Amino acid sequence: LKVYKITLKGLKDRNIIRRKKYFKINYK
Repeated sequence: LKVYKITLKGLKDRNIIRRKKYFKINYK
């Protein structure tokens, strides 16, 4: 359960990082 929670958080963080990069490219 702990590992699953960490993985889920990691995926969420990865999505946020991806979005930040995407917005940075669009609003350059």
